[in-house]
This record gives sequence, C-alpha cells and structure tokens, in this order.
Amino acid sequence: MITFLIAIKDDPEIDLATLEFQIASCLRVHDARVLVGLSADGHGHFKTWAARALFMDARVTLTITDDKGLYEGWNALASAASTPWVSFLGFGDIVIQPAHFNAISKMTQGRPKINAVFSRVVILGPAHNRFFGRPYRLWQHKIKQGAAFIGAIFDRDLVLSTLFDTSYRIVGDYEWMSRAGRQFTATFAPTVSVAMEAGGMSESLVPQIKAELKRAKEKRPT
Repeated sequence: MITFLIAIKDDPEIDLATLEFQIASCLRVHDARVLVGLSADGHGHFKTWAARALFMDARVTLTITDDKGLYEGWNALASAASTPWVSFLGFGDIVIQPAHFNAISKMTQGRPKINAVFSRVVILGPAHNRFFGRPYRLWQHKIKQGAAFIGAIFDRDLVLSTLFDTSYRIVGDYEWMSRAGRQFTATFAPTVSVAMEAGGMSESLVPQIKAELKRAKEKRPT
C-alpha cells in the first residue's frame, strides 16, 4: 500500500545500525515497502549492505541510484516504487506512529480524490524537542512552510507527474510543494508520525537556503 523512500549519499561515516533501525520502524507499518537508494558512488557499500539480514527481507529493496543529489535520488525511487502511496524520509528519520500510515485507506475512503496526507513530526534537539506540522494551505506555504514534508503521504502518480526540480540542492521539497501543491487535494492528521534529529542540512546551510528559497518563491508557475 505504501513505500517509504530513503535516498542516501555515500559517506564512510554512515551508521548502518541507524539505517537498520530506521527501516525496522518503517516495517512496523502494515503492507509497507522500503526502497533504499544508495548514490552511484556508493558501490563500495552495496555488497556489504546487501549481505545484511535486513536487506534480505522481501519488503526491503536496496538499489543504486544514478543521481547527483537527494532530489534526483528521490525521483528515481518514486519511479521505482510500485505502491499507490509513497512517503519520503531523510536518513535516520524514524516512523513512531505506524497506525497513522496503516490508516491511509480509511483517511482517503469516501472522499473526493485525496492525493496528499500531512501530519506532524517531532524534531529531537539536544536541549528540547519541538513539534512541526499543520494543514497544507498553498497561500500559507508560499509565505512560509508550515506543512511537514517528511512523513507526509503522497499519491505516487502525483509525484511522478510533477517530480522534484533537481537544480535545487536543499529546498527542492519546498519548491515541489509549491508547484505540486496546486494539484493537492490534501487532508491532515494531527498525529506525530515521524521523529527526526535536529541539526541536519536544512539547519546548517543558512545562506544557501535563503538563496534557494528566494529563487523558489520567485519561480513562475508553469
């Protein structure tokens, strides 16, 4: 029913135990699949990883993605998925409320075609945790992102018809939600569905983020 998509840049510092814990959290969701894409320069890790027991699970697929960045990797994984619903995760993001993802059929049943389901996430910090996520509104999103992309559930056909703009390095998800958002028929569940660590790329490259956000907000609809 749903595939979790995890695109990973090859890095000798990657903690395989963290990835295995992350995948195990995804597999707590009924009928879930997990696609892990290792960037093309990660051939050195592929054989080692593929030999691990977790990657022998039929629900988990490890693949090499010929990509030049996160968004190209996510595009490739979305194309490779075979389920009607997909959800994008960053490395180490943990599913903490599998019941939310189990309820996708119930949340979309008997409604006009729902193609996006948003929820909340908890961002784990060294001193305190903070919660993020509200219903998606296109006009609000264009001012400031309030809907959580991580942990959101998207119709795969919608993703494939819009795809991420791979010219972005950091805010491609924001730009995609601005562009694809014109086609969203979205719903919201106030559940905290995913936990993620603070201090990732989005919090450490502020000048680049500002420049990319400016470009994304000035981009004309096509």
